[in-house]
Amino acid sequence: MDSQDEELIQLLADTTNRAVLTVLTDASHGLSVTEIAEQLVLEDEGNIEQTVISLHHNHLPRLDEAGFIKYDCDESIVTDENYLRSDAGWRDIDVLDELLSRSG
Repeated sequence: MDSQDEELIQLLADTTNRAVLTVLTDASHGLSVTEIAEQLVLEDEGNIEQTVISLHHNHLPRLDEAGFIKYDCDESIVTDENYLRSDAGWRDIDVLDELLSRSG
């Protein structure tokens, strides 16, 4: 397994990243970083400001770089890539388990 595969596995193994992808997949349009943070905080009872900062500096740039999302940091808008709606295999826990077992 090459380093790119391992990086993708690490991205999908992160619960926050998967939650972001789920929120975007379920949305009918692009969402602001704050809207995503609000959805994540509802699920986890966290702090919205901390979640926005974490999304902006960590999760969203990494997911964008990997090609899972489009993140416009100037406008603070996040959209999913079209294939997420038609191929949400990353949401299947068995697929994640298999990838994780292959990686280590």
